[in-house]
Amino acid sequence: MEEPVNPLEMILNSGATFLARSYALDIGKTKDLIKAAVKHKGFSLLEIIQPCITFNDTRDYYKYKIYWLDEKYRRDDFETACRKLRETGKFPLGVFYEINKPVFEELI
Repeated sequence: MEEPVNPLEMILNSGATFLARSYALDIGKTKDLIKAAVKHKGFSLLEIIQPCITFNDTRDYYKYKIYWLDEKYRRDDFETACRKLRETGKFPLGVFYEINKPVFEELI
């Protein structure tokens, strides 16, 4: 058996400067994270977990499997972001990593 790929960790290692995850049924926080990802200058990615409510209603499953990162979480620490992305058992939500770096048009 092969180890599963962690797409968010792969994106972080590819140079993303904004990386976050949200839950579709938390509309307010999802809206705020979409705005933050769009406004961020640089490589941004927002993963949105969306339960299937038509064929296999997974809302109750996610109710116990997700949690939001608190205000004390350091968004600018690469190693902390990697550890959070590797968590198993529960899915952390929020901004994992956010730094400011010069973008292409600023470098030329």
